[in-house]
Amino acid sequence: MQNEHRFALMFSRLVDLMRQNSGSSNERRAALQGLVDAANMRSNTIRLEDGVLTVEGIKAPQDVPFVRSFIGQLRAHDIAEIRVGLRPAPIDLIQMVVALAGEPGPEPIRSQLERAKVLTVAVLTGDEAQTIRDRRKQPVPEDLMGGPSSVGQSPGGVQQDFVSARAGAAYDQMVEITEASSTTLAAAVRRLRRVHDDAPELSKGLNAVAAGVVTSVRENRMPEAVDAIIAVIRQEGEEHREDVQLRYGVALRRILQPEVLQPLLEYLLDPLYNKDVAEIMRRAGQRGTELLLEVLIAATTFAERRAYLEALRQIDTGMDVIVATLNHHQWYVVRNVADLVGELRIEEGVPGLGDAAKHEDSRVRLSAGLALAKIGTPSAVKHLGALLRDKDMRVRLEVAKAVEGRGLAALAMPLVNAADSEEDSEIRQEFYRALGRIGTNDAVQALIKAAKPKGILSGLRNVPGVKQDGNRLAATEALGLAGGKLAIPALEDLAQDRDRSVREMAKRGLERTLQSSRGAGETSQAP
Repeated sequence: MQNEHRFALMFSRLVDLMRQNSGSSNERRAALQGLVDAANMRSNTIRLEDGVLTVEGIKAPQDVPFVRSFIGQLRAHDIAEIRVGLRPAPIDLIQMVVALAGEPGPEPIRSQLERAKVLTVAVLTGDEAQTIRDRRKQPVPEDLMGGPSSVGQSPGGVQQDFVSARAGAAYDQMVEITEASSTTLAAAVRRLRRVHDDAPELSKGLNAVAAGVVTSVRENRMPEAVDAIIAVIRQEGEEHREDVQLRYGVALRRILQPEVLQPLLEYLLDPLYNKDVAEIMRRAGQRGTELLLEVLIAATTFAERRAYLEALRQIDTGMDVIVATLNHHQWYVVRNVADLVGELRIEEGVPGLGDAAKHEDSRVRLSAGLALAKIGTPSAVKHLGALLRDKDMRVRLEVAKAVEGRGLAALAMPLVNAADSEEDSEIRQEFYRALGRIGTNDAVQALIKAAKPKGILSGLRNVPGVKQDGNRLAATEALGLAGGKLAIPALEDLAQDRDRSVREMAKRGLERTLQSSRGAGETSQAP
């Protein structure tokens, strides 16, 4: 993520937290600290022009979180520019954010900032910004364009020094700082972009970046390291010459070592960095997979598991490492890895999931069952069939809810048998819905049988001693889910049923099935 995008996100996020009065005080303090840290590195000008938000001339993407609401607040307060000086006072940033988060009132933001004695943050209204743009277009008066002899001279013709000694010293100091900054990691990355065709200089530049990344990580300057690694990865992708790509590959292998990758993992939990770090882990290949798997195994919160799973989804190497971990001795490790195998739909993991489906802990069996259902291949059927008869009611119910698709067609008869022997009505009804989601002819035939009236009192309601048949209702619903030519006559019959709930359910299923049939017919006739 570019520094400009990061600054826009941090500013927008803090305004949103203040505006919505959301988040904990710790979260607001952390957001403010991030904004202060970014502003301590450089000055920033946020500009809104023609609905486009830029930071230092770099357009902020509309899909960056909070940016749209931030633009709305700028418009509401008629703010065209916010200028944040280098190393601003944190209290000045707070005053600016609080003023911008509030609703427009009789006192404009500029007056609020002046009253609060804010000196390191300034604003321009839309009219002022337009005036500045207009003045920039105005030509210089001719009487000021008379040449060097007419400017900067005293009446006696002596050249005047327009730069005071103090200003000159400040300029010299600025030049020294600029020259010193040319040795930073960011400068090394910039130089690297200019040496495509010079092999010695390219190697020298890559070595400088690699050394700079390691130093940044050791000194806990992680944002610099992330930005540099991402820049090298993307530059590698833009190169087309094989020899140049080879040099980039060698450099990245040197950079992407555990001592660099390990400290980056915690940044997967930070919305500012998680996409970039996930891309770095993907480029690290099997090494990245192994490290992500380690932290996933140790994850204690749902937020951590979600972040690590999301990163692992983007990696296409090291799947054998993941599958092998299904044999781990810790139950929670097997559960977490089973979730991952299901999310990634790793078909090679089916045998290991089958073993996990026999685990003594029901939480592991549940995760294994859900993963098998997501993979949804014929090889998963025998393991799912056993889980439909699991001793734990929750396992049976949740696995049935996850069953879907023609890939599990062979599961139709095990579902029918499980439904016949199931004592819990809620689970039996979910078995019927699972049959509907499978939608094979065998499944539909079983549902037609289950949906038929069972006796003379089956359609009566509100009669003492007569309970509505939820199984018939669920079977009717499942017929609508299955659809197809075989289900249509059965749904037409059920649309005339004595049970009002069954009639209405059948009519909805019939309408959906007919619409689907017409849509399929139109598609097949399309040129």
